[in-house]
Amino acid sequence: MRIWIVEGAHPIVPGRPMTAHATKASALREAVELADMILDSADLPHVDVTGDPAADPICQEKIDSALADVDSGDVWITELKIDASPVVNAGNELDAAQVAYLMAVACNDMVAQASGLKRLAAASQAWRAATESAP
Repeated sequence: MRIWIVEGAHPIVPGRPMTAHATKASALREAVELADMILDSADLPHVDVTGDPAADPICQEKIDSALADVDSGDVWITELKIDASPVVNAGNELDAAQVAYLMAVACNDMVAQASGLKRLAAASQAWRAATESAP
């Protein structure tokens, strides 16, 4: 199973936003939105993606090209492979997509907690809802 981590660096705003996604398509959409926010603050045009970013085979290259003129501005996606077999084989009967979603939610909440935000309760509720609805 895989999850995708989207990270960014803004040239003016401190901190480093980071989100986890269960699909590459979702990660690409988030990366374009984050790049567009950086480009807005630099009064530069948005990333040149027509339609859904996930359908563009060179989306990451377009993001990199658009941010080339922004000093210290960057957005990148890291793909992580995760062994979900202990979760899937623990009798929960969740499919790989559900496990990937839950892992992404958990990663997002760990990042949020580390930056001082308290969203762990939301991840716990999502986990309970997913495990209770599993057959």
